[in-house]
Parts: sequence; structure tokens; C-alpha cells
Amino acid sequence: MKREILFCAVLGVSMLTLPCIGLGAGFAARTGSYSADETSQSSEKEVSDATSETSSAAEEASEAETEENEEYDCFKILDTSTGEVITVGDREFCYGAVAAEMPITFETEALKAQCVACYTYFCMEREQSRENPDDELKGADFEADLSSGQYYLSCEALEEKWGDMYDTYFEKLQTAVDEVFGEVLTYEGELIVCAYHAISSGATEACADVFAADLPYLTSVASPYDCNAPGYKTKAVFTAEELKELFLAYDSDMNFSDDPGTWLEIVSCTSSGTVTEITVGDESLTGQEVRTALSLRSAVFEVTYSDEEGFVFTVLGYGHGVGMSQYGAEYMAQQGSDYQEILTHYFTGCLTEEYSQL
Repeated sequence: MKREILFCAVLGVSMLTLPCIGLGAGFAARTGSYSADETSQSSEKEVSDATSETSSAAEEASEAETEENEEYDCFKILDTSTGEVITVGDREFCYGAVAAEMPITFETEALKAQCVACYTYFCMEREQSRENPDDELKGADFEADLSSGQYYLSCEALEEKWGDMYDTYFEKLQTAVDEVFGEVLTYEGELIVCAYHAISSGATEACADVFAADLPYLTSVASPYDCNAPGYKTKAVFTAEELKELFLAYDSDMNFSDDPGTWLEIVSCTSSGTVTEITVGDESLTGQEVRTALSLRSAVFEVTYSDEEGFVFTVLGYGHGVGMSQYGAEYMAQQGSDYQEILTHYFTGCLTEEYSQL
């Protein structure tokens, strides 16, 4: 999203906007990588003028963190909207990251799973940034457009977002985060690339099939509950001229015949439905590239053409499809699964451990 999650740097491959990734930034799409998307926005009551009581509670929590035994570090974020680097304590960051990535109305166990996923991902990002600093980050661990709520929402932003529900929602958020704070996902004792997305097609994708990196813990697993998620199936319709213009804006070297009916042909897909190769004009693209060019919600799609309707894309899911499905996590929590069961389902062979002990 941008990177669909930040792990394009980890994998050394090109990605969409992240996180990916998620219902928050990822859903708006921004993954993600829903990091506050359409679904997360619509699922919450939006009102203005928040009270300041819970704001002070959040400030006290942040102060308490700084008084802790310095077991945890802080995150340095380059705000691309201002060019300034801000410093956020780990616990405070987890509050803002979970609220940015997942609707607060989700089950507590789903929120806890999201917290561990976010913390794992950004801890890895921080470690890599500090081992191999990038001058463009100005000393920060990663960059984000904080004005749009990408990856993190401050207490002030949450007050504006939740309005009169702020006290209630923040208490729920604080409880979920505090119960798992400091936990990360590991594979063979190392932090993992903790990918997540909003809605799968009914099964998640193996990392190797989407990002050309074979990570043993990012395999395809069943997530059939996603089919009930709002926005699971969407349609995108383009006239021949609109489609041609969008693809030429993406790649000006493409050539198209006079017959639109021959312009697109899906060549191959994964078992979960992601298009891996599609002929577009005289070129071959991946489904992710088509998704980017046409702003589709995912690379799991079918396409038909007729003179009357034009090009009709039927799209399943939302996001890159790798790692944890956020709606899948919500459904598992509703059925009684705890956060560890959710995480070990989506991240094969992984364990939750205290970050301080790695």
C-alpha cells in the first residue's frame, strides 16, 4: 500500500498500499496492509465533540509506560504530511495502530490478534530501520501520512473519530491492548513478516504466490467466513475507452487492437483465486498490477466484456490476501476462538512470545 503492508522492503518486492493490509489504512486503501477503510468507517458511530476524560486516561497510560522499566522502546514516525518525526511509546502506538487498522466494534479477541500482528510487524520494521538507516526517513523507523490516519491514530484523532463514544471505545481498546501488550509472533525464534488484509476470497494466499517470497508461515489457509463479510463481492465496470486510458496511464507502451473483446484474457490463477497472469493488450501482467491500474479491491477477479455493458470485473475480497484476514479473525472470535487460536490459524507454525525475551 504505497505498500500493502510495509513488508515490501522485507521481501524486496513491489507491493500495493498496505496494511495491506487492513480495515483501517488497508480498507480505505490504502491494506495494510484497511490501515481506516470504508468498512471500518461505516461500522462506527461518527459524532463530533468528544469529552476529555478518557483523553486524560490515555495520557496517564502513556505516562505510565514511560515510567515502566524501559523494557520497551519507542517508535519514531516520519509524518509525510508535515515532514516532522514524532516519537510514540510502544503501548501508545499499539492503541493507535489497532484503532487505525480494525473497527473498534469487532470482538475483543480479534482486536487482541490485531494488536499482536501490528506490534510484530512494526517491531520488525523498527529493527531493520535501525540496523540499516535510510537517510530519507530522517532518523525515523518508518513513514506514514498521519493526517489521513495511516497506520496510527493519535488520541486526538480518536476523539474526533469516535465522538461521544470515545470513552466507551477507548476503554475497550485499552483493555484489549493491555492484555497482550509486548507479545509478538515468531517463527523459529525470529520475528515474522506479519501480513494482514481485510477480507480473503474464502482462503488466504501463500506469500510465494503473491509476492514471490516463500515464507513457510505465510501459507494458504481456509477462511470461509469471509464470504459473509460486507463488501465481500464487488463489481467494477469500465467502458472500453475508460479501460484503455487507465492501462495506458499505468504503462504507456501498451498496444490495443481494434476489438476490445480481445484485450483481456486471464491466463492463470492460484487455487485461492488470485490472478497470477493476465494478458492486457499486447502485454502480460499480474493480477496485482491490474488491481493497481484499475483500483480494484483485490486481485481475485473475473472479467467479462460486451458492447452493451463494457468490461465488468467481479471482485472477491479486499486486500492482497496474504496472512490474517481481519474479517476472518472477527468471525473466529465470534465463534469463541481466542487471539492465539486466531493467530496460529493464519500464521502456520508460529508462536506468541514476549518481545523483550527475543
